[in-house]
Amino acid sequence: MTDTRSEAAALRALVGGKAAAPDLRTLTAVHRGLVLLPTEPMPTPGADAEAVPLAVRRSAS
Repeated sequence: MTDTRSEAAALRALVGGKAAAPDLRTLTAVHRGLVLLPTEPMPTPGADAEAVPLAVRRSAS
């Protein structure tokens, strides 16, 4: 039997920036479809134009 509470806690830690890298519980949760990961990197507030995905930069011009 799996412990979904520990998987959820691992995901909250990852999203909150408290985890350095995903552990097995996080990867298991992702595999089960409990969380959807972005396919492109998300720009952070105040980031320069290089952090914006290329498709967004092309559509803006």
